[in-house]
Amino acid sequence: MNGDIPLDPARFRNVQADKPVIDATVAQGSAAPATSADSALSSVDVKSSPDGAEITIDEKYMGSTPSTLKLPAGDHKVKLEKSGFKVWERTLAIGAGATANVNATLDKE
Repeated sequence: MNGDIPLDPARFRNVQADKPVIDATVAQGSAAPATSADSALSSVDVKSSPDGAEITIDEKYMGSTPSTLKLPAGDHKVKLEKSGFKVWERTLAIGAGATANVNATLDKE
C-alpha cells in the first residue's frame, strides 16, 4: 500500500455501542463534509446468529456482527466468518438510498 490514508472519525460514529455504523466510502486524501453523494448510499444492517462473525464485503473486512454499513448501490458479495462455523456467503443487490437487512444463521462445522 502506498502511504497513509487519512480517515474522518465522524464517518465512524456509533449509533449504539453494540451496533457500529461503518461508512464504506472513505475517500483517500480527503475529509470532505457530507454531500448529496452521501444520499446515494444504502444502509445495510448485518446480523448473525451467533453474534461476532467477521463481515467481509467485496473482499474487504468491514467489522463484525452486528453492524450497520453504508454501501453504494449495486451488487455486493457479503461473507460472514466465525471460528467453528461454516462460512456464510451471499450476493446482495441494493438500490441507492435503500435499507437492507442481512440476518445470517451460521451452521457449526
